[in-house]
Amino acid sequence: MIPKYWFLCLVIYLVTVSPLTGQDSSSHLQLPKSVYGFSLVETSALGGTAGTAYRYKGTAAVSVGQTRVPSQRELNGFLLGQHKDAIAASFAKVLQIDTTSDGWINRSYLLDRPHRAYMSFKFSHGRLDYATSVQVAGDSGTPMVPFVGIVLGSSRQALLERFGNPARVEHQNDVNTDLYTYEGSNYSFEIDAHGLVSSIQIFGEDGFDTLPAKPTPSLDSLAIALKGGREAALQYLAPDVEIYRGKRSVRFRHGALADLQADTSELSRALFQGPQSVASIVAAYRADTTADVNIRVWPDGGSGWVWKFPAPAAIAELVFKASAGRWRLWEVRYR
Repeated sequence: MIPKYWFLCLVIYLVTVSPLTGQDSSSHLQLPKSVYGFSLVETSALGGTAGTAYRYKGTAAVSVGQTRVPSQRELNGFLLGQHKDAIAASFAKVLQIDTTSDGWINRSYLLDRPHRAYMSFKFSHGRLDYATSVQVAGDSGTPMVPFVGIVLGSSRQALLERFGNPARVEHQNDVNTDLYTYEGSNYSFEIDAHGLVSSIQIFGEDGFDTLPAKPTPSLDSLAIALKGGREAALQYLAPDVEIYRGKRSVRFRHGALADLQADTSELSRALFQGPQSVASIVAAYRADTTADVNIRVWPDGGSGWVWKFPAPAAIAELVFKASAGRWRLWEVRYR
């Protein structure tokens, strides 16, 4: 288990190094017996640690006619599965690095000092180089990419209107927030004493399909996404995508979205710029029936698909693997 108190240490640090905004951080919520359709229960009765939590009293966490927001793999421009080096290169200051008793590593970075904002990433003991969770936390006004329409400082009502009622609300005594979790989804939110979103986290792949709905990747869909631009293309890229050209390997060097949006980044140039870019070549060969399409099986388990293009195509291979419920481009090899 990951200890809760590393979060409290970060809050203390951020409060002491930047001015308070006038909000009383020492106040404590008085929990009523029911609120917003939830009933108060002891967390020990839910299999958790001692404390208090709310369990939804209705028959469904999502209202009739409301579509549940699917699990997400991107938060504030970072992807689940991104490499630790790309994450570290995106920030000027490390706030804290912890190793848990079961071998997990938690890394936290300063995002915005005036708003006491930071981002935290967890790395599981079995995959220490790649992020298993992404979290952003801070005050209202923190600059960030909206998360399905929600940002830090959004109201509780705005959250409920967008995501529906959570399956469970647990009060976090150490930081005086309510933790909203959604059954079968990988996202969670914290609501502060003022009723505002103070933290957003995505963790693991709960809620994603084990296998993509489509049996094979679509080269045509990839071509359309690459033509559509940075954010559209991101949905078709694996977090550890690599492009091999000559003796160079190009991959994400910073947050995924920032790398794609920067015209000067290596990955952006390789994907989008010029006649030899991945976008240009895939567009030219999207309807090519001479490509050899095969299943590729990896020695350590798992399988994907490979498109092999005959000469004179500049790209020799495109490799796709399943990631977060869909086929995504994982490897590009030039001749």
